[in-house]
Amino acid sequence: MNLWGHAQDSDRWTIFRQSNHGHNTLAIDDQLQRAAARAEIVDFSDRPAEAYSLLDMSKLYEGQAKSVRRRVTLFPSREVLIEDRLTGLKAGSRVRWGMITTGTPGKLDAPVVELRQGDARLSLRIVAPTGSGWKTIDTAAPRHEWDSPNPGTRMVAFEATAPEDGNLALSVLATPGSATQTVADRLGRRE
Repeated sequence: MNLWGHAQDSDRWTIFRQSNHGHNTLAIDDQLQRAAARAEIVDFSDRPAEAYSLLDMSKLYEGQAKSVRRRVTLFPSREVLIEDRLTGLKAGSRVRWGMITTGTPGKLDAPVVELRQGDARLSLRIVAPTGSGWKTIDTAAPRHEWDSPNPGTRMVAFEATAPEDGNLALSVLATPGSATQTVADRLGRRE
């Protein structure tokens, strides 16, 4: 295997830990990101009430979507809102949002899942699209004989399907168990 090649068809990208399938990001129709592309921070705010960074990931998904932007906002409550806006998707394309964790998930197939690790808790709420539910994907077991195991891990994920206009918004609010006066309270408790 050529592990050091960076071409799009390199063996390197068949390794789980090297591809977007093994990271906290999006996968469109289960495809790889563009290997030679880079994401760029295009806007940010350091205002304490709503600090954010806006990342343009469009080049990573060239040929899969026209525009892919991720905004990550940190609130004073210590909550994090991750918002993905995609345009120019093919109607019917499946977009997977995923996060690898060592936390143990509670009830799945609902818009809110609570991850536990010891005494720590983290609640993940799918804000958009409505009607989506969480599932887990095994990341502990190697996918191929050349992959290394990732003991104690799993991916919490959900999928959304692009509508006819090709525009899709995915938003997840992460709330630590210690948060008070949460953004989730303002969004309404949709369980």
